[in-house]
Amino acid sequence: MPRKATNPPRKKPTFPTAIAQPTPLERVPFAAFAEHSYLNYSMYVIMDRALPALADGLKPVQR
Repeated sequence: MPRKATNPPRKKPTFPTAIAQPTPLERVPFAAFAEHSYLNYSMYVIMDRALPALADGLKPVQR
């Protein structure tokens, strides 16, 4: 009768020993944050959703 193949012993996972240091937070005025976020979102909507694609002339919603 053939012998069963034995699996090699599993290696223990290694974990990083250094503790990650938290990065300092940047304080941003709410008005500046809101304006920046709104502009980014509005440009995304205009460029990626509202304008028809050149390939087929359809908006993503119409596909």
